[in-house]
Amino acid sequence: RNLTYVKFLQENDSKLFSNISLTASSQSIYEGRLSQKIGNINKVKEADKVYSKGFSANIHSNLNKNYSANSGVEIYYDLVRSSKFNINTSSDVQSKILRGLYPDKARFFNYSIYTLHQYFKNNWQLAGGLRYNGYSITIPDETIGKTTISPKAMVGNASFLYNISKESNIYGAYNSGFRTPNIDDLGSLGIVDFRYETPSINLKPEKSNNFEIGYKLRTSIFSSTIALFYSQLNNLITRVKIPNSVINGYNVYKKENVEKAYIKGIEYEFEALLNQKLKTFGGLNYLYGQNITKNEPMRRIPPFNGRIGTEYQQKNSFFRAEFQFASQQKRLAQGDIDDNRIGKNGTKGWQIVNIYTGYNFKPFSINLSLQNLLNTDYRTHGSGINGVGRSAWCTLGLNF
Repeated sequence: RNLTYVKFLQENDSKLFSNISLTASSQSIYEGRLSQKIGNINKVKEADKVYSKGFSANIHSNLNKNYSANSGVEIYYDLVRSSKFNINTSSDVQSKILRGLYPDKARFFNYSIYTLHQYFKNNWQLAGGLRYNGYSITIPDETIGKTTISPKAMVGNASFLYNISKESNIYGAYNSGFRTPNIDDLGSLGIVDFRYETPSINLKPEKSNNFEIGYKLRTSIFSSTIALFYSQLNNLITRVKIPNSVINGYNVYKKENVEKAYIKGIEYEFEALLNQKLKTFGGLNYLYGQNITKNEPMRRIPPFNGRIGTEYQQKNSFFRAEFQFASQQKRLAQGDIDDNRIGKNGTKGWQIVNIYTGYNFKPFSINLSLQNLLNTDYRTHGSGINGVGRSAWCTLGLNF
């Protein structure tokens, strides 16, 4: 990944144009894959490149001591180049296959205009905003023909915060969401995550409504946050298995807008100072997701998980030990059961212990990490990759 950007920032005495920032960026991302079946003389080489150009402008307005606003525009343009080759490993002869994983020369244009406002009065903080988003997505494909879609949406948010005292407050928020189908959703053709996908050109945007309420407490020796949230999800894009269809030994799937669902949960975090040098910290997370359309659990919902730890810190050094855990996840969607990364038995619960320490001796710093001291064989639910075993990491830094 290569990224280049330039940013212009100007501060003014004007209330309406208190701060103006302009950013222009250019980046390229490359991803490649090599695959070869056992006993097959041919090796497949795939390459996907994304070239992105971006521009954004933001104006911050300090209209008075109680009222401020941010308004601006954002524009992004992506070009995808995708290729696929067969390589004969005995003769090293390379022949091009016309269709890569994504449609070659696919284009994704995204533009938006937004305004966000904040108002402060006595113990109240109020905020709200609107964002208009538009897209133009072009898929030139010899297999399915040229397709262009132009979804648009207006989304908004509103929130409040009330200071009960100097040390505590309650808050609530509402956000509407919108995710347009991307090039991966619309144009994938080939093997993805142990399945064969075919293009879907009639997809609609996913939409969400999110609600959250919470309480925060911060004193000189203790802080904590607890939050409850609920999300409604509509027009969810999901992979649908095509009956009795198999290509190269893989079941064939196609993405469709066929599902409604909801996710609800609770989060809790705390930090307590035991003395000037010693503190303890931790957090717990619980999520529950339900697919309303299929009357089954949502896919890849994390199980109950959390961490707790202690940190001792001096002027030039620190020592931190933490315990992390996740319970077993047996509440599975059919897609989880069919997924090789999860399977019908779900993901086992696990516990790991990590230790971190470091020392600064200017201009150098050294940090040591001892991870998974119990050498637990574990996996984050839905990730498909087992966590690192017992290991040690050492880094040396030079500050100048």
